[in-house]
Amino acid sequence: MFPILLTGLLKSKFDISPFWAAIIALGAAYSGFLSETVRSGLMSVPRGHTEAASALGMTSQDIRWRIIIPQAVRRMLPEALNQYVSLFKATSIVSLIAVEDIMYRISMINAEQMRPLPLYTGVALFYCLIIITASQIVQRLTDRWRRQGWA
Repeated sequence: MFPILLTGLLKSKFDISPFWAAIIALGAAYSGFLSETVRSGLMSVPRGHTEAASALGMTSQDIRWRIIIPQAVRRMLPEALNQYVSLFKATSIVSLIAVEDIMYRISMINAEQMRPLPLYTGVALFYCLIIITASQIVQRLTDRWRRQGWA
């Protein structure tokens, strides 16, 4: 749809590679969700915290960087991680527009070798490894911020 619109607007043929089409589509689909996560995280910081910081004489930049952002990021991290996990899982959809992802490769290898169990088990373990690693990183960041009193 995007190349068709651009072709009509520019009055010349506009062609886009499947790889860039996948990046644009996934970016457009998930950027709205992630921006809403960021907005809600920023709005979740109680107004009293910023008023207290202002009463102490902090500048607006100091209030933003030392009061609002640490609290907002801590509140945003779980939902942002969910969004990134959903985005990671949605990358398997891009094989529909001829972008080879890991699931497409495994299905092609499975068609040749007819060994679905070890192949799909390996891919499932790979997906789990990446998701668990991302979860652990976010958990450690959150714990570190909590110990340092940032959030």
